[in-house]
Amino acid sequence: MYNASDLDSFLRSVETSAENASRAMHPEVFEWVVNELMRYSGNRSLHRKYLKQCGSTATGKAWCIEYGHVVSDHMKPRGVGVEYGLSDADAHKVGVAMNGMPMDMDCAALGRQLESDLARLCSERVALLPKWSECSKWSGTFASRRAAETFVRDLVVPVYTDTIPRIDWVSGWPVSPAVYDPDDRVLHLHVWLLDHARKQDFAILTLHEIVGHYIQENATASSTSAQAENCAMSCEALGRAAIGSNVPGIEWKCMRLCRALLDLRLHICYGKNTYPTPESVWAVWNKKLGGAFDHIVPLPSETLRVAALPGQALGYIMPDVCPPSGCTGCYAPCTAAAAAAASHEYGGDTAAASL
Repeated sequence: MYNASDLDSFLRSVETSAENASRAMHPEVFEWVVNELMRYSGNRSLHRKYLKQCGSTATGKAWCIEYGHVVSDHMKPRGVGVEYGLSDADAHKVGVAMNGMPMDMDCAALGRQLESDLARLCSERVALLPKWSECSKWSGTFASRRAAETFVRDLVVPVYTDTIPRIDWVSGWPVSPAVYDPDDRVLHLHVWLLDHARKQDFAILTLHEIVGHYIQENATASSTSAQAENCAMSCEALGRAAIGSNVPGIEWKCMRLCRALLDLRLHICYGKNTYPTPESVWAVWNKKLGGAFDHIVPLPSETLRVAALPGQALGYIMPDVCPPSGCTGCYAPCTAAAAAAASHEYGGDTAAASL
């Protein structure tokens, strides 16, 4: 389980796991975590015999596992015909608790609710899409980083007139579309977005990362992961007025619901008959959404992320992690917009409101 915030702590935990013959991490998940943490660590080299440099961070996977060491050989069997996830309900509960949610939650009931909500939201999207007069305008992409940055600033300024974080573009693997770094006050955007994300997706990301995470992180450092994500997602409700439709919001809510369903499929084997492989969770619901996930979800990187962070994806869809007045430090207009959306025709009927 990946629960360390820095690279050294993560590697020490993996080494301890090997020494104690504890449950091993899947090699591909291990490589995902190492490369993700290396990108933001400032380190340029790793002095570990079970790791080797295999490429460039700027173009692809920079660090790969090196077998022939007790640590890497401990993980090797997991990489032979074994899925990425924990496949262990008790271990999954630990991850759930670490992300600020109750360990005794009924994950099977949650899985059924997620599928029900996904089916309903897919139907609502189909009904709303023909009514969206500016769909073609918002479905376009940006030709350059500068154009995307200008759009981000123009979207935020009417909502929040204070300073906004510096934008930094990253490339290579893993693909994490947007990561806000509260220590340096930098929003890292991946170049994957320029080839895949539509303007509507940039709008949702901007409201989530800047109006949500950036403002809340400046106000408080005491939020749990679930509370921080609940705040950031409430800020996405501000997008309806700018975009002129609920369709983008529905697509992003479906992505979060599907990712939570993937968490259950990976870590407790929920719905294994319906979803023979973890990747089929994305495939089933992406088809029902007309391919919307192709613009939102970088695969297979996102599947590995969910595998590396058991329980974390559930924090995006859980109810009651914040009081009705809003999460501590959350921008007040976000809470008001989310409350208004909850009283709308579909707004409050997602898993986060109905569980």
